[in-house]
Amino acid sequence: MFFFLEGVSLQMLEDNIDARLTLASLLLEEAKEEDAISLLAPPKNFDSIELPPEKSKPWWLNEKVKLKLCTIYRAKAMVEDFVDAIFPLVKVKKRLSRRVLFERVKVLNDRETENVFRGFRPVAPSSDL
Repeated sequence: MFFFLEGVSLQMLEDNIDARLTLASLLLEEAKEEDAISLLAPPKNFDSIELPPEKSKPWWLNEKVKLKLCTIYRAKAMVEDFVDAIFPLVKVKKRLSRRVLFERVKVLNDRETENVFRGFRPVAPSSDL
């Protein structure tokens, strides 16, 4: 598939993420969602594509590309595709140990005794509150 952007073929800018995102935005403005999806979706045979050694990861694994693709899927109510695209971006937070949790509770309990207005006369008596 070839897209032309001001006379420059996308094939020349294949790995340029900003060019892909800009072109996808232009396609969305023209209500060409399917073209934008095909532009941002990973290639069908991405396992057989050889990446240059200086590239750390392919363009289709970039977070900006995935998020743009997710916004398109969400707008078109393509739930399964949305989940498939967003799931790798969601990170599970590791659970805290009991020791760390107890330390945090202790710090929070200590803060309750400290009052920002300590030393000042209250504006209203506590019976009015």
